[in-house]
Amino acid sequence: MQTTNSQPLHPVIHSIFQKRGLNQKEFLSWDLKDLPNLTDLKDILKAAKRIISSLEQNEKIGVYGDYDVDGTTSCALFWQFFKSVGHNNISLIQPSRFVEGYGLHKSSIADAKNEGIDLLITVDCGITNNEAAL
Repeated sequence: MQTTNSQPLHPVIHSIFQKRGLNQKEFLSWDLKDLPNLTDLKDILKAAKRIISSLEQNEKIGVYGDYDVDGTTSCALFWQFFKSVGHNNISLIQPSRFVEGYGLHKSSIADAKNEGIDLLITVDCGITNNEAAL
């Protein structure tokens, strides 16, 4: 077995890292200094300005995340953030695992519009849902 940070790494996991060209030490690091630079994200400044504008205009913000644990946690973090800056015009949206399944869906976007949501933020989903997002 390969090791990383003194922990054994299963051969299957090692193989996945190799095939994807991932650096095990960096990928599995707990050091926050190893996080990627967020300013390198495409259109991050544009997104930040849109969120600030939404806050200034007291627009209704929807946070859409998958129903799994990381989607739920992401929704909770955004909820807490918006509450901490005094923004209460927020709605959390999580699809039904049995009806919609994972990801962003056109029907969910339509429902958000019907609910009066001005800005819809996706968390833990949406990166491959380009068609639904357009």
